[in-house]
Amino acid sequence: MSLDNIKISQDSGKVDIGLVEDFERENNILFPKNYKKFICNHNGAYLDKICFDFFCPRQNVTDSSSFFFLGFGSKDGLVPESEDILNNQNYDVYGYNDLITFGSNGGGDYICFDYRNCTEQSEPKIIFMLHDDYDDDTNKMITYDVAQNFDDFCELLYQEVWEDE
Repeated sequence: MSLDNIKISQDSGKVDIGLVEDFERENNILFPKNYKKFICNHNGAYLDKICFDFFCPRQNVTDSSSFFFLGFGSKDGLVPESEDILNNQNYDVYGYNDLITFGSNGGGDYICFDYRNCTEQSEPKIIFMLHDDYDDDTNKMITYDVAQNFDDFCELLYQEVWEDE
């Protein structure tokens, strides 16, 4: 898994796998094995490789986003409420069923496991969902495919390079 070679800038430490498995049961999902392993050891992690690219077919361009992991356990003081995975699943009428947000960016957009039409439940594809841009036909938040699975998503992560570096 590519996360083994990525430096952790900060995290909230370890989290009991029971919190993660409770979330799975409550949402009737299975997280990818490597995601569970990582998040249990690095709850709410911020990485040194915080960026990924994705293709926007409507504009026919490639865009990029930053990324950080949401964590588990705001009730126990492990992560801030705003960065708790539990508090980032309500998309009102503008979201989709069967999306599970596991990360975010600084602008409040969502990085999600997509369990819609998922043939192998523990290997959902990864999508990027804009929190403030909506499809005219469905009035739902716009989504972009990012990766076929969690491991492929991790391979996309890179460290942002500033022009003055």
